[in-house]
Amino acid sequence: MKKFLSLTLSMLITLGLASAALANTLYMDIFSGGQVDIEETNETCDLSQVGVGVDIPFGDIKLAANITSGIIDDYPYNDYFDTDTASIHLKGGFAIINDRQVRLDVTGGFFDRIIAYDNSRYYDDEESIYSFTVGVDAKIKFNRTAWVDFSYSYGLDPRGKYIYIDNYYEYEDYKSFYVDSISVMSCKLNLLLTDQIGASIGYSKETIGFDRFDKETYSGLTIGAFYRF
Repeated sequence: MKKFLSLTLSMLITLGLASAALANTLYMDIFSGGQVDIEETNETCDLSQVGVGVDIPFGDIKLAANITSGIIDDYPYNDYFDTDTASIHLKGGFAIINDRQVRLDVTGGFFDRIIAYDNSRYYDDEESIYSFTVGVDAKIKFNRTAWVDFSYSYGLDPRGKYIYIDNYYEYEDYKSFYVDSISVMSCKLNLLLTDQIGASIGYSKETIGFDRFDKETYSGLTIGAFYRF
């Protein structure tokens, strides 16, 4: 889990710095009242999560990256220990509409949600639920200082992998499992407060379907800030 977060954070920072001349927006979102709804056990857990992302459009093409890191409280599959969670979403898009008020991109990318069970100092368990994605991104501008961003991605042939990590003997084992569907949606209202700094409020929802009777939903309001290059 720590290696995953370090790698993705380094990647995101490097991508942002290397593309400073092209970058449009670097942002951070904090979940407010986040929760994980688990259909199989009919339980709802509190989710504390922070996300950092970058959006890089140049002409009709754009690149985007988003990572999140958080904690699930009282996760039913890990009753006695902390449950860390993280995600990474990388995507590229091509604008089929791109005018002064509306931009609509078709997108393709990769998504991965990790759930880490910190069982002891000797061994850890992780689940990785991942997929290539297709979707759409939309931007609707009201004026120069206010606009709405909408994003939806759907997983193509999603997969799951259970990872057992033995820290004592420095060994890892993997077991695949079935995942039926993945969808990721977000919507944000953005307000530019200065020429470069702004604030946002929105809603995010991520649904992982394991089968027709079992799914987990990560959702919550988001409050954020952003910097425009």
